[in-house]
Amino acid sequence: MTAIREDDKVVQLTPAHGGKPPYLGDGAGLVHAEVRRRMCVLLESDQTPSDLDAQSRTTLEQARREYAARELDRSPVITDGADTLLFPWTGDRQLHTLAAIFTSSRMDAAPENSALRLTGTTPAAAITALTKVAQGALPDPLELARKIENKATEKFDSWLG
Repeated sequence: MTAIREDDKVVQLTPAHGGKPPYLGDGAGLVHAEVRRRMCVLLESDQTPSDLDAQSRTTLEQARREYAARELDRSPVITDGADTLLFPWTGDRQLHTLAAIFTSSRMDAAPENSALRLTGTTPAAAITALTKVAQGALPDPLELARKIENKATEKFDSWLG
């Protein structure tokens, strides 16, 4: 460890000499809601974090241009052919729950990176469905879970009952 910045919750590390990094698997972990919230704040900001290298600054600027061009600061939906991508700017657990709620109401919904792909759905229908979810009664979590066919997401989930 070379530094700990508690205010930013950052730990800076240096590589170990002569060691081989451990294999952590092919899959990425779940993204927390706070990470996506901060992504959104960063995309809407004109501030550039001081610890970004040149490539990271270029990538951030490209992301900001795309975010602005698609007007995601005004509306969380993007048309993609016959589909709609909904950006709720929340974590993976919440994104998967939203997908299950939409699927239970007969919409074809699936998480796709930080968005929710609503297949064959117009942006207006996506906003209407999201508004219904936000204003309606929460579905019974056990009933929602029963409708999910493949619940195994982690390495040993298949061994659970």
